[in-house]
Amino acid sequence: MAGAAAEPLESLSLIGRGLTSCSQVPELQLPTLASVCLHGNDITSTEGISHLTRLQHLNLSSNAVDSLEGVQGLPSLAILNLSSNRLAGALPPLRGLPNLTHLNLSYNGLTSLQGLHALLSPSTPTAAHTSHAAPPPHAHPLRKLNLKHNLISSVQA
Repeated sequence: MAGAAAEPLESLSLIGRGLTSCSQVPELQLPTLASVCLHGNDITSTEGISHLTRLQHLNLSSNAVDSLEGVQGLPSLAILNLSSNRLAGALPPLRGLPNLTHLNLSYNGLTSLQGLHALLSPSTPTAAHTSHAAPPPHAHPLRKLNLKHNLISSVQA
C-alpha cells in the first residue's frame, strides 16, 4: 500500500556473508532489533552492538569471536549463542545481562568459567533452594549453559 509506514525492523539474519566486523552491518544501528543472526561469518569482536537494548536473541555462532566487549550491558538479551568461535582461556566477565536464560559457549577453547561469577552474583541460589521452591528475588535467570568441547577440566561452585 502506497504511503503506509514501514514496520520497524525487529529481526536480522545475515548468514555466511563473509562479514569480519559488526560495523559492516548498517542495520545493526537500528534500536528496534530484537533478534540478530550473524552465523557463519568471520566476525572477531562483538563491539558495536552494545546500544541494542531491545535485543533478545543474538547468534554469533561459527565466527572468529575472541572478545565479548560489546555483549556486556544488553539488558534484554535472553539467548546468546557463541558456539564455534575463538574464545580461549578464562571466560571474560559477563556483566549487564540480567535476562540471559540460554548461553551456548560450546566448541571454543575456554579453560575456566571465571567470568560466569559476574553474571550469577550476587544472588546465586544456595543449597537451601530446591527445585520446588521459588528462586530468590534477585536470582539470575540463566537456565541453560552449553560448554561442550571446551578445555574446562573442573567446574567449581
